[in-house]
Amino acid sequence: RVARALRVDAAPAREACAAAAADATAALGRRCLSALADRIGPLLVEATAAREAVEAASASARGAHGSVVEIVELACAVRSAEGSVRGWADVADALHRAQAAALEHGCALPDGWVDAERARGACAALSELLARKRSALDVDASVLGTKLAGECAEAAADGAALRARWEAAKPDRGGVR
Repeated sequence: RVARALRVDAAPAREACAAAAADATAALGRRCLSALADRIGPLLVEATAAREAVEAASASARGAHGSVVEIVELACAVRSAEGSVRGWADVADALHRAQAAALEHGCALPDGWVDAERARGACAALSELLARKRSALDVDASVLGTKLAGECAEAAADGAALRARWEAAKPDRGGVR
């Protein structure tokens, strides 16, 4: 008879558990978003610096019309940026998914949050720039080879002329000719 008289209302406990779960989910979401925000900021700075370095080297090289040194500097800038860009697309995609999930669940984005589309756009723009420059360098490879051979021959001739001038004008046993 006592068991029938005892009644337990579980609604407050259920509500408390749901609120605690919601708080834990929100806290976890904030931590994940903060970790992504901390990672994407430096990557965007690096992407911008890489793009600017490639653009500056490209402006100096002027395609196949630049000097060998300028074209080699462009190739080095492209190679360096290509090494840096690996994995950025994955990070930008993760950022996009995290932003979508956060907004779907009503989480507030942390201060300093970089919009996912901006990050994706920066990565895509750099990748496209690198592809264009790599293609141009591949096309200009034969021109670069010809220029390099010409500059090497010119440097060798300059060296021979300098040596001949030195031999003609060098001091002779303490005296000057």
